[in-house]
Amino acid sequence: MIKRNIPLATQVMNDLLAGIATGDYLHGEDQLLSEGDFCKLFKVSRSTVREALSRLEQQGVIVRKHGIGTFLKTEEKVLDTGLEHLESINTLASRFGIEITMSELSILEREATQVDSEKLRLPENTKVLEVTRLILTAGKPIAFLVDILPADILNKADLDNGFSGSILDILLRNKSAAVSHASTDITSQKPTDSNISKKLKLCSSDVLLQFESLLFSDDGRIIDHFFSYFVPGYFKFNVVRRITPEMVSNAKDFTHTEKLQATKPVAIAYL
Repeated sequence: MIKRNIPLATQVMNDLLAGIATGDYLHGEDQLLSEGDFCKLFKVSRSTVREALSRLEQQGVIVRKHGIGTFLKTEEKVLDTGLEHLESINTLASRFGIEITMSELSILEREATQVDSEKLRLPENTKVLEVTRLILTAGKPIAFLVDILPADILNKADLDNGFSGSILDILLRNKSAAVSHASTDITSQKPTDSNISKKLKLCSSDVLLQFESLLFSDDGRIIDHFFSYFVPGYFKFNVVRRITPEMVSNAKDFTHTEKLQATKPVAIAYL
């Protein structure tokens, strides 16, 4: 029953909260009914339903994904790690007690493209192995991974038995190509690849965290060109920054006035 002394959107919001608590307004495990369903159910306009949903989103009860639907907002475990560590997503998840699975695995042996040849420093027409897969936790996609390697480093047969999703872990066990380090470019951007967006169930307003890395062996050879696309909200990366002796020495050479004048630029320079 509509109460005249209470704003209509507030009444709808309260009814939504009650129905969410009982599970009556859920379609599946965590998705709510559509806006149109709520309009018919409460006999109100779409603008009233949207205002009620907007308030619930502001309170952190739900999350709305444009073109996909409205979902309950759940507290997810976050994979929190320092970027100075080179470790696989499998190792990271295990360390945090998060169970992950692999889906949509694709293993392709092909000729290197011009970009592959440049990145991996390979002659043209060299064979490479391209491995793509989706990483999930509790059935939800959290990352999409792409590795491109010279075929003499890894081939399709090497992945036939018990591949769990981590190329890095396989390479770390491969004594013939000892892993040294990785050089990584990190960017945050709105998803531009519709195929990746679809796999990760992203909407146009989401921001995707992308790592593009080159993996080096002890002898300086590039043995993997890999991309990691991370869904926002599941990963937290941090960096440890230290003061070097050179920085301390340079700071001592400033006069008091110079230090005051240089404070802002120096702070920005070291970020």
